[in-house]
Amino acid sequence: MANNSQLGDEHFDATSQALNQITDEAINHKADPKMTLHRASDKGHAHSFLQKFFPQTRLESIENSFHMGNYVIDRQTGQKNFEPMSIYVRVGMHFLYYGSEQERVLQWQKTLALLKAQSEKMGKEYDDPRSVDHIQPFIQSFELQDSMKEMVQPDPTKYKTFNDFFSREIKPEARPPAQPQDVS
Repeated sequence: MANNSQLGDEHFDATSQALNQITDEAINHKADPKMTLHRASDKGHAHSFLQKFFPQTRLESIENSFHMGNYVIDRQTGQKNFEPMSIYVRVGMHFLYYGSEQERVLQWQKTLALLKAQSEKMGKEYDDPRSVDHIQPFIQSFELQDSMKEMVQPDPTKYKTFNDFFSREIKPEARPPAQPQDVS
């Protein structure tokens, strides 16, 4: 049992350090956010080494087993795609959902303290007017340029902070429910 606990601590420490490094780089404003916090954790970049060794069907199984990413299904086309996500979110999700002991790890006081500290740290950063420097890199990293026309305020330069942008309002007519009869 001590080995499992030790491995859990090692996993926690490594993930905690990675998460803290990413958020520290974002706060110092010296690095391009597209290369740090908002770097897309996309399949082509992140998993290219695995693609050399495994067929696609096996690769998806490995990615799911190790929580290396999420697949989403486009409701209109039925096409399955790897969801683009920032490395910050990917590391956080890995921390939360990696391994069979995730429920136990989520109860650790140090896990709760880490998640609270990181949330508060980035919340303060993204309430700072200088955080507008993260808006364009975020839009570019996740190819949101076309979707901006669906927003009540489509001009990214009009947002006062990144949090203001991140909670932007979508025009009601822009994304109607795929199954309107299921809306209550």
